Amino acid sequence: MAKVVLEHIYKQYPSDNKPTIQDFHLEIHDKEFLVIVGPSGCGKSTTLRMIAGLEEISDGTVSIDDRTMNHVEPKDRNIAMVFQNHALYPHMTVYENIAFGLKMKKMDEKEIDQRVRHAAQMLDMESYLDQRPKTLSGGQHQRVALGRAMVREPELFLLDEPLSNLDATLRVHMRTEIRKLHQRLGTTTIYVTHDQTEAMTMGDRVVVMKDGVIQQVAIPNELYHHPANLFVARFMGSPTMNVLDGILSEEDGLLFFIAEGARWKIPAEKASSLREKGYIGKSIILGFRPEALQDEPESPSRPNTFKAEIEMMEHTGSEMTLYLKGVGRGGMTARVKSPSEYRLGSQLTLSVKMDQVYIFDKETEEAVV
Repeated sequence: MAKVVLEHIYKQYPSDNKPTIQDFHLEIHDKEFLVIVGPSGCGKSTTLRMIAGLEEISDGTVSIDDRTMNHVEPKDRNIAMVFQNHALYPHMTVYENIAFGLKMKKMDEKEIDQRVRHAAQMLDMESYLDQRPKTLSGGQHQRVALGRAMVREPELFLLDEPLSNLDATLRVHMRTEIRKLHQRLGTTTIYVTHDQTEAMTMGDRVVVMKDGVIQQVAIPNELYHHPANLFVARFMGSPTMNVLDGILSEEDGLLFFIAEGARWKIPAEKASSLREKGYIGKSIILGFRPEALQDEPESPSRPNTFKAEIEMMEHTGSEMTLYLKGVGRGGMTARVKSPSEYRLGSQLTLSVKMDQVYIFDKETEEAVV
């Protein structure tokens, strides 16, 4: 197994004005399943390729178990990598595909056979060993690629968006299979994806990246409930977080968030922190998850309300997502139970659970409360 340390890693291509990766600094624990997530072009795959030795590091140090790897050839790093494109050999059987790397190393035939059959058993592919890739499903292709990596018995697994080419149902199934495999093998694993659901369901810890910079590193629950900034808050969660620009106003000792169509009271605990940090009278960004909205009549006990019109509805079984207009320039989403009385174009009065709101600095977009 392996501990991986990336110390102030930079990647600068000659044709670019700024680094693709900037000051990536992180320790990945032995046996950890770490997920790197972010939008396309954020540098997550480039980071993985630098760990593998497939990309040269412009500055900084990559070490595995206290051994510096910057100038070690990929083949000498004891790493196994699985890509989005599984690249199976079509003329070879499943057995031959899994065994190929070991045969290239001229390993003993008996040892190869033991490793291949053990991997096939763990991946439930024993009955497919004599078949060729063209007869297999997408999920089975993925398992063969994993088996080919497993038999090498590496210190480190690197997986670069391995499920992107699978359909939605199979993707969910393979997420579970990969996690089960990690639990059995205990091999340190770094997994790259653009899918925040994959990141939240698979990672022991998650690294969120944007424009080559780490935004936050945390366990999934912390990312969702305690985002470091507005980007993390909106990227992690589906549907995305609702946000409003407004001003903090103090009236009779109480603090209110004022925006177009909204005058909402800030809870005492949050208000105290905002006062201490000097945000009274300043512009801020207020965010809240779709589930922080309640469809309830306006009343003295529900002062933080607003009116909205239903523009679109998405049924998801026991719940429904409502896309609303009426507050905020970009509209809002609400996650509610799924009764039949909701109709397109109908007017709702909704209340915001103010104890569940997030407040961000207007200039820096960093979390304030």
